[in-house]
Amino acid sequence: MKTLTISFLLLVSCLSLQAQDLAGRKIIRGSLGINVNSGETATNNTYDASLLYGKIRANNTYLAWGGHFTGSTQEYNNITNQTFRVGPAVEFGKFIPLVERFYLAPNFGGTAQAAFGDSKGVYIGAYVTPLRFMYNFSNHFMLTASLGYAGASFSRIAEITQFSLSGSLANNTSFGVFYTFK
Repeated sequence: MKTLTISFLLLVSCLSLQAQDLAGRKIIRGSLGINVNSGETATNNTYDASLLYGKIRANNTYLAWGGHFTGSTQEYNNITNQTFRVGPAVEFGKFIPLVERFYLAPNFGGTAQAAFGDSKGVYIGAYVTPLRFMYNFSNHFMLTASLGYAGASFSRIAEITQFSLSGSLANNTSFGVFYTFK
């Protein structure tokens, strides 16, 4: 029984020591996406980019602030419509240590964007990734893998109102690299 208690205390202390390694680190998170759809009579191209900056707190949570840009070009029967959206973005996440250097890191965030160009309006979106895993393989880089996603968005652009609610467990698997620095 004494050995079991000592082993448990060592395990808990190792997990808490590893958790302290992340505290105080700064985070830069960026994304870039391009979607091209072209047919004989219609073309719909979308591109977006986001950049967020934050800091990991002592309790292994972070709050990152930044911006999000989306552009789209739609052409149908030689009529072209270009719309651009830009606005602030925010993300909150937590690192939950599972084993040494391996974390469950759920996160959620959102953006509010103003639309301009050929169509004007507003866009609001939010997302959550409950099953995101991170492996801290060096002092600056963490390998990420996520399984599942849920999102909601509302837009009112060019007198067209859209509400979207989406979720996926298997079809939205992603991999990436997370950069941290002191």
